[in-house]
Amino acid sequence: MNPEQQYTVIKEVASKLGVEVKEKNLHVPGIRVKSGLCKVRGKQLFILDKKKTLREKVALIAGCVSDFDYQKLEIPEEVKTIIYKYSGVSDDGSD
Repeated sequence: MNPEQQYTVIKEVASKLGVEVKEKNLHVPGIRVKSGLCKVRGKQLFILDKKKTLREKVALIAGCVSDFDYQKLEIPEEVKTIIYKYSGVSDDGSD
C-alpha cells in the first residue's frame, strides 16, 4: 500500500470512529499551533497541519486513531500495523 492509499484508508478509519479529519494551515506568525484532536460542539475533530508530509500525516492520524477502539473495525492488516506502530505519536515528536 503506497502512502496515498495509507492516508486515504487511515482517514476512513478515523471517520468510522467518529473523528473528522480536517487539514488546515497551522503556520500563523506569533502563534504556536500543532496538529491534534479536539472536541467541537460535541464532535471529535482532528485538525491536521496541511504542510506536513504525507507520511507525517499518516503517523499523526494513526496516533490519534490508536486511542480509540479501532480493532472492532474491518480494516487491512497493514493499516492496523501502522496504527500500532504510531500509537502515542503526537505533533511535538513525543510518544
